[in-house]
Amino acid sequence: MSWHVQPELLEQYASGDIDQLQAYSIEAHLPSCEDCRSQIAMLADDVRLARVWAEIGASIDAPARSPVETILVRVGVPEHVARLLGATRGVGKNRVTSRKRRRRGRG
Repeated sequence: MSWHVQPELLEQYASGDIDQLQAYSIEAHLPSCEDCRSQIAMLADDVRLARVWAEIGASIDAPARSPVETILVRVGVPEHVARLLGATRGVGKNRVTSRKRRRRGRG
């Protein structure tokens, strides 16, 4: 016989007012327990579910950061600026090499 999540914990989980460890435990249990899934379905708030799914969709659709972007964000550069700098870093490199070629008389 499988254990079941206590009703108070299911209520806390449904409202989002639960610590991560307990949430992970409940999430591991729900796929194998139809009774607990039924109970949580009755407790779920449609507005909160829509918001959570929107957040999940946004995180899945977001492009992965390049190593340069990751470093820039870690040192405090705003996300949108890091994305721009990460995308344009090759442009600056080409400009530097083209200037060197001009100085040498090759370009």
